Amino acid sequence: MEKSNLFTKKTLNIIFFLFLITNSVLAQQITLDSLTRLLQSKENDSVKITALNVLSWQLVFTNPDSTLILAQLSEKLSNKTDNQLGLLDCYNNFGAVYFMSSDYPKALKYFQLGLKISKVIDNNKGKCNFLNNIGLIHWKQSSLEIALKYYNESRLIAVELDDKKWLINSLLNIGNIYGELNNLDSALVNFSQSVDLIKNTGVTYSLATAYIDIGVIYEKKKDYKSSLDYYFKSLKVARDLDLSSALVTSLTNISGIYMLLADDEADFNKKNKYLNKALDYAKQSLDISLETGNLTSKKLSYSVLANAYKRLNEPEKAYDYLELVMDIKDSIFNDTKMKEIESLEARYKFEKKEEQIKFLEQENQLNKLNIRNKENLLFLAIVIIVIILILIVVIYFYFKNRQIIIKKEIEHKKEMDFIVRERETEKKIHSAVILTENRERKRIAEDLHDTIGPTLSAIKLYVNTIIDYDSADEENKKLIEYTNGLIDESISNARAIAHNLMPSSLQLNGLVNTLKSFCYKITATGNIKIIFDFIGKDDNFDELLEVLIYRVITELINNTIKHAEAKEVNIIITSKSSQLTIKYQDDGKGFDNSEISGTKMGMGLSNIRNRILSVSGKYEIDTSIGNGFAISIEIPLLDN
Repeated sequence: MEKSNLFTKKTLNIIFFLFLITNSVLAQQITLDSLTRLLQSKENDSVKITALNVLSWQLVFTNPDSTLILAQLSEKLSNKTDNQLGLLDCYNNFGAVYFMSSDYPKALKYFQLGLKISKVIDNNKGKCNFLNNIGLIHWKQSSLEIALKYYNESRLIAVELDDKKWLINSLLNIGNIYGELNNLDSALVNFSQSVDLIKNTGVTYSLATAYIDIGVIYEKKKDYKSSLDYYFKSLKVARDLDLSSALVTSLTNISGIYMLLADDEADFNKKNKYLNKALDYAKQSLDISLETGNLTSKKLSYSVLANAYKRLNEPEKAYDYLELVMDIKDSIFNDTKMKEIESLEARYKFEKKEEQIKFLEQENQLNKLNIRNKENLLFLAIVIIVIILILIVVIYFYFKNRQIIIKKEIEHKKEMDFIVRERETEKKIHSAVILTENRERKRIAEDLHDTIGPTLSAIKLYVNTIIDYDSADEENKKLIEYTNGLIDESISNARAIAHNLMPSSLQLNGLVNTLKSFCYKITATGNIKIIFDFIGKDDNFDELLEVLIYRVITELINNTIKHAEAKEVNIIITSKSSQLTIKYQDDGKGFDNSEISGTKMGMGLSNIRNRILSVSGKYEIDTSIGNGFAISIEIPLLDN
């Protein structure tokens, strides 16, 4: 009894899942003739693929060979147009045909191909479908653990989709697997969950199946009372919905339970009562089987009646029904053979139609190819004309832009020449100014040293000669001392001014020693520390350049002392054969670099700039508020 129930359950599941995957765009029944016309028409390939798959599905159970041919055409066209959904349908139809013919390896191959595509295009309903069908194949091959794995995957996707119908079927299949594994409690859990979902969603046609499955589990547990309760529940649902297959299964299972109760009953009267009930329900199942004409249902009903009469000790009737069972087996065999013959005839007719379709397709392709060639030639001519026009426009604009660029280059060259001339003029002016300044400074310094100095010394001598200091009174002594002090101060000031105008030390000691002496004197005051270093030789500087460098460095030190509030200054002068480099840096408060741009530059920095530019030098200032002041100066020696 249990075996027949499970067979019915498996058949229901494969039909349900295969039907879900087919495209419902074409609701009408498609015939071979209408398909031929459709394939010859100008409809898009997607419609043709859908038609092939729908007709292929319609023929799965009646003409499997034609299904395979149509599925092959669909596969070819789907691959050509990269129609992934079309491939899902045709692989599903391939798998269905091979499943129905018990060629499970081929069925498994196509269901796995469908699962692979479903994962690639992330089609969750496709995944559910193929996972269930793959699970069913492993179930049929008794690979129950593998089947359970696939059904659980399908269940998880159904939960993620919140698709109650897919979840119900997954739970029913999982429950059946647990039943065959004799994990009866787990089977009941899954069946109970499916019943709750069915009641909540209203998918009542699955309720009869679920009740039958639960009844089978209780039958295995030998809890015949509970089993009988669920079989009666399935019987009620089947009668309400007029489900003939579920009616026959429910009635035969109820009959079987009463026979099992009779086997366990010692009391003769109760035993007969159970057997008569078993006989009554078996007869009801036979009535429905005869009404529907379903050979499998008849076979099941006759078999149950034979068992019932055997237990009632009516061997003749039991034998009669066993003969009917054998006759139905022969009928099923003959029916199968007739279907095979009809399938061959249909295949022959379909192959003729297929040849016509292929011929028309080839003719249609040739026409399309001719039209496409003409269109391609026209398109090529248009493209060539467009390219020529584009080339003409490009060449025209190229030469026009070239003329503009040449004109701009000439104007730029003129501007650069003008700037160079201006800079040369500015350099010459700066050089002339500085040269004149140095000469004038030297002259004034010499005048102060040679004229005013001696004159003041003579005045002091005359004052001391005119008035005898020893014989003078106190008042005159103070006057003499005061006068001598003023004269000495004037002589010192005259010397200092002469030294500032043109340091005599430059001529006597050279640039490096003069700067070292100057830095030492400043450091000796204790207000700021100056570290001076010279790298190279100082015997290749002319007098003008030495004075310029001296003025630049003393001006920088003067600015630092006056404005920077620095504690330390570092000066490095590097002399090479072709270039003199000065690195000056203090740790003072610095200033905003933008303040020295243009006209904002102070007189001190302006003088430094002009001196550097007068000898074709260049400089770079690096300073910011709070980060000190640094300047790098480069002066070419060959030009000077």
